[in-house]
Amino acid sequence: MRFFFQFFLVTLLLPCVAISQAERNWLAGAYNKEQLAGSLTMDLIRQQYPGYQERTKWEAIDPNYRQQLISDGESVLNYTWQTIPATSYLEFTRSGNRRVMEDVYNMNIAAIRKLVFAELAEGKGRFIPQLINGVWAVCEISSWSISASIALQKAGAGLPDIKEPVIELGAGITVNALAWTYHLFKETFDKQSPLISQRLKQEIDRRLLQPYYTRNDFWWMALDGKKRMVNNWNVWLNYNMLTTILLVEEDPEKRAAGIYKTMQSVDQFINYYKEDGACEEGPAYWSHAGGMLYNYLSLLQQATGNTINIFDKPLIRNIGSYICKAYIDSSWYLNYADAGARIKTDAAIVYHYGKAVNDEQLRQFGSWLAKDQHWDKMVPMETLYGGFRYLFTAKEMLRGEARQPFMASAWMKETGIAVARDQE
Repeated sequence: MRFFFQFFLVTLLLPCVAISQAERNWLAGAYNKEQLAGSLTMDLIRQQYPGYQERTKWEAIDPNYRQQLISDGESVLNYTWQTIPATSYLEFTRSGNRRVMEDVYNMNIAAIRKLVFAELAEGKGRFIPQLINGVWAVCEISSWSISASIALQKAGAGLPDIKEPVIELGAGITVNALAWTYHLFKETFDKQSPLISQRLKQEIDRRLLQPYYTRNDFWWMALDGKKRMVNNWNVWLNYNMLTTILLVEEDPEKRAAGIYKTMQSVDQFINYYKEDGACEEGPAYWSHAGGMLYNYLSLLQQATGNTINIFDKPLIRNIGSYICKAYIDSSWYLNYADAGARIKTDAAIVYHYGKAVNDEQLRQFGSWLAKDQHWDKMVPMETLYGGFRYLFTAKEMLRGEARQPFMASAWMKETGIAVARDQE
């Protein structure tokens, strides 16, 4: 392992915790709602994410990938959809144990994801009945929020208040998966019963879309006029909401207004960042902070037919290249804040971020990560949106020049991080 030296100036971080860095406002400050509405299109999104009926594209993916997806789906054909007992929510307030609720809940979402990809890969309808069962079961669960974050409701931590759905990471991850499921299989569900997709859309609207449209007081939105820290929750949840609005919302005015609100909120995330692009939360959070910013900006660019594109901004480039500066060797990265020293970085985000900002080192690092993570055998399938990207770009990434970013030194002066190694 190459010797690596880290120098961290805590005194430079402390005064900046609760204030924005700059009023850049490159999204909502540069484009008004009318310009946004006039540019919205699904054409580029459909090109990147083929629908269920586009069998030629799904049959063209790597045969090994297809077989693994089908096998994963078969593993949950007899899965028993789980309910969440009241005591599982209450356990977090009693002992701080969040896993007792989350693990069971996440099993349901993982099963839905496996069934979706299995049906997309095979295309014979074999997985549809169980997928319908899963969608219906998740619609029956009182809340899509996790016990550790449900305290955002006025009733506080404990049991979910069904009268006040809150938007937090668990609900965001869930709605992203369900929005894609609705988009891909609405017509197929309707052949069984129109009530399936109607119910799914109603729950998405009630639990996520309406609270997002009507509330500005969720702290992560940073839209309440207060100067505050803006972290990965902002861009991660706004990416999930942008996805959901694009895939589910049919009202043109609500669609444009909702997307514009994501732009206003993500502006606050970008404004908070220091010009050096360093992630204050540490490298372990980069995939869901800077990396999720790439996801958001890329989807917004596609949704507007390339009209809104800020990948040429030096700060956006710096946010991407940070992960190279923080890299030590193998799976080792700088560890500060509450980030661990060993992490698994999202290879596809690294690669495509590099392409978007024309950073060859970042792109090569993405290819190296894909090879190091054995993408030639199978790509990660933890999310629907990630799975799409991995399946259809893995060959390109694996063919690309692969190289680790052994940088001699880097100085991120605004955040106060200096790194150096004895050899590149």
